[in-house]
Formats: sequence, structure tokens, C-alpha cells
Amino acid sequence: MVTSDTTKNLLKIADEILKNENIKTISYEDRKYDELINMKWLFGLIMILLGTEWFLRKRNGGL
Repeated sequence: MVTSDTTKNLLKIADEILKNENIKTISYEDRKYDELINMKWLFGLIMILLGTEWFLRKRNGGL
């Protein structure tokens, strides 16, 4: 059962927490990085482009 004294005490504690300079808000950030080889479509595209470049250089005598 919540009494008026309990409510007053809780409000007093809440006010003290808000006025306290030592209590700061902490935020966390979580970043996730995927390796290039795990992105199959991007890895495949890069390999196709490199293979095409190699083929065109080889065919035109660039090497």
C-alpha cells in the first residue's frame, strides 16, 4: 500500500537525483562491421570487374 509519506519520500529522492551534479546520463553505441568477403554480392561484383579488366588488358596486349 502506498501512503502519502512514501510518495513524498520518492519525490524527494527523485528531486535529489535530478539536482545531483555527479549523476550523468550514459549512452552506449554498438557498431557492427561486416567483412567484405561476407558480402557475397559485392565480393562477386568486385571479382567480376577485376576479371573483366584483366581479360581486356590481356586481349589488348596491355600486359
